[in-house]
Amino acid sequence: MNGRNWFIDYIQLFIGTSELYRNKINPKRLSKALQEIDTQIKKWLIEFGLEKKIRVIPNHQGIKIHIKGKAFMEQTFSKNIGEIYLYYEKIWNIVKNWTHRESRIDPLVSRLDVACNIPLYLNTHKYNIHNPYSRKAIQYFTKDTDPMTMHKNITGIAIGNRGSDYLFLRVYDKRYDPNNLHAKLRFGSSNCTRIEYQIGRKILKEKPYNIKTLGDLSSEETAHITQISNNLQTSKNVVFDGEQRLKNYKLIPSKLPSNFQEWEHAFPTAKAIITKQGLRDD
Repeated sequence: MNGRNWFIDYIQLFIGTSELYRNKINPKRLSKALQEIDTQIKKWLIEFGLEKKIRVIPNHQGIKIHIKGKAFMEQTFSKNIGEIYLYYEKIWNIVKNWTHRESRIDPLVSRLDVACNIPLYLNTHKYNIHNPYSRKAIQYFTKDTDPMTMHKNITGIAIGNRGSDYLFLRVYDKRYDPNNLHAKLRFGSSNCTRIEYQIGRKILKEKPYNIKTLGDLSSEETAHITQISNNLQTSKNVVFDGEQRLKNYKLIPSKLPSNFQEWEHAFPTAKAIITKQGLRDD
């Protein structure tokens, strides 16, 4: 659907040890380097309130970087790429001090979650499931579902398998998500249905996506989200009746909790952290 506004809600990056150290390195020295990288990155994450939003795991195979949905504040795919680079730049500035590399390594993309919000709901609007290559869709309902009225209480649909070899689609009512506060902060509302694709490593690097590294994701050939989303939706999709008539839609605003200012102070936005302080040299 061309009217859908796509954004990134999760990305996993990876830097292999062979990329960090072109020459063979003593195991004890490697362990020491990884320990220092882990300590300094954790210090940075805690200092800027990012420890629940970003996870960095150094080990002898390499360094895994998980950037979760809560780390993003921008609402568009292209601006999310910018946020990822800002985070990665800070992480790389720590990592490079313990490697043989001076130039920044282009990390592998191991997983990518692309999503959009629609102001229509599974329990009030008609929809069609497009699922030509996968097993039967799994449906989720509220806990108090009555078999006689279960079609009125559907809260989610899942199609496919999770994992590095698969493309997984989940469509769910964000109003029922107990962790929907960030949606209210990022988009101003949780009154929507979230359509979210989880793209595994094997799927990403093959045609038609050809996304192996972060650089591929941001290149002119693949950064056009229309191309990526069209390929995703051809594989599997859930389409609401009347969705094609939605143009420049706005979600109904959600009310923020009374202690919002305290929450914001405790967990400042990624944009504020990165642009004001996060990129400074320690």
